[in-house]
Amino acid sequence: MDVINLLSKTDGLPDAPVVDEGDPTQPASMYYANGPRVHEYIKEMNQKVLSREFLSVSPTASGTHRVATDYDVFTVGEAPFSHSADDLAEYVLPQNRELNTVFQFELMDIDSFESLEPLIPKPWKLSDLKNVVEKWQTFKREEGFWNTSVHVSFSRSGRKGHRMLIEEHVFTVSLSRTTINRELCRASGTIPENGDRIPLNSLRC
Repeated sequence: MDVINLLSKTDGLPDAPVVDEGDPTQPASMYYANGPRVHEYIKEMNQKVLSREFLSVSPTASGTHRVATDYDVFTVGEAPFSHSADDLAEYVLPQNRELNTVFQFELMDIDSFESLEPLIPKPWKLSDLKNVVEKWQTFKREEGFWNTSVHVSFSRSGRKGHRMLIEEHVFTVSLSRTTINRELCRASGTIPENGDRIPLNSLRC
């Protein structure tokens, strides 16, 4: 479910504070991400749709008959603009009866200025990557929180082999991609998110 945490906006739709006077648009996720009624809406969707029984038609020797069947689905929510594990756990903890799992973009944001310009690279350290991975792999796991995956790239991001390499060389690019993909497979989670789709190298600025 795309941008599931953006269903509710702050009342009155206030203007975002100006952080860059040269840009006609300003970061405003504080007014529409994890809004005041988002959990109310998702609980209602769960109650009225995702958790309902439905009637299926089954053939029998004497014709057909209707059978009440659980609507057995697995829900995945995309949750951008939020790195707070506590906030995102509210969507997934079993007692809240909302979604089965969510994914977020904190790992993708360690090398970019998320709120200003996501395609401009930002310096990062290996410890930054380790801290993000450990955080989402372990947070409230014993309470039932289930993070979808370690999300490192998608179709509109820079390719991870170039974003995370040490030096510009065909061998290190290949090694970087192999290492990242191996770590994706080792991580716990329902969906390893590896979204490089276009076979082109990233632009180097």
